[in-house]
Parts: sequence; C-alpha cells; structure tokens
Amino acid sequence: MQYSPKLSLERLIDTADKLLYQAKASGRNRIVSAELNGDEIIQIPS
Repeated sequence: MQYSPKLSLERLIDTADKLLYQAKASGRNRIVSAELNGDEIIQIPS
C-alpha cells in the first residue's frame, strides 16, 4: 500500500494494519499488498 493524495491518512493506516494482520495470519515471511483503483482498495494476489 502506498500513499496517494486521494487516500486519507486514517484510511491508509487502517488498510496497512489490515494487510499486516492478513500477512501474519498467512504464516511466516508472508507479504500482502494492495493498490488503489479509484476509491477502491484492491488486494494484489501474491
């Protein structure tokens, strides 16, 4: 997840937090990423 002017700081932190917990739940050494498509945040399959 990367900062975008279209994204509030609160939403950026909330999304990063959710992605972090998804990666943690997937096991060790996992990465979860997402991108902003308009106003929607889309998780990128790893």
